[in-house]
Amino acid sequence: KKKHEDLTGAILRPLAKPLIMLLLHTSITPNQISMISIIPALLSLFFLINAGYQNTLIGSILAFVYLILDATDGQLAREKKIQSIFGHWLDGIIGYIFVPFMILATAIGSKNYATLVIGSIAALCFPIQFTLIYYYNSDIKKNDQRIDLPIPTRWNFLSYIYGQALFIPLLLISAILNQTTIILWFFAIFGHLFWMIILYIQYLNLKKEKTNP
Repeated sequence: KKKHEDLTGAILRPLAKPLIMLLLHTSITPNQISMISIIPALLSLFFLINAGYQNTLIGSILAFVYLILDATDGQLAREKKIQSIFGHWLDGIIGYIFVPFMILATAIGSKNYATLVIGSIAALCFPIQFTLIYYYNSDIKKNDQRIDLPIPTRWNFLSYIYGQALFIPLLLISAILNQTTIILWFFAIFGHLFWMIILYIQYLNLKKEKTNP
């Protein structure tokens, strides 16, 4: 089980397990799975942009297929004991690139100016979040330690509910209900509140260190 696994990862692991068990007996590598995952990710963008209930539903299903493959490659690498820095990099950048584009594609598909603005704002939340986190860890703290939320221990589970991959399951649910605009509003509001909270936590940590070197 991956340390600090978010809620989406905990849900996906059981769904990906049958595929992982099948791939263990083949010569297919985790990096090949990562590359294959690009196909449903690209197709999902096409269908989401073309919109309409059927296209949006197909696009969200393809996005979910991508997410299953994304959960498969890393676990397959661990099972086959062939983990690599390149594989870790490849797996990461695919998600960092495609999830914001999926948010933007959903907004474009609405063919509504206001929704497009909201979707564009929503698509920015993850790039800003990752920039703040990795800048703080690499340039300021010189490590990759997780930043704990300044909340009581019993509420620490809250930090594992929200994550980039959460968008795709919510997209699928909203596509079924034909209410994708709600998801764009959610990430436009909560997604940006999340990085603001991270920024405030970083400030508090640095202020504390300055007071107690």
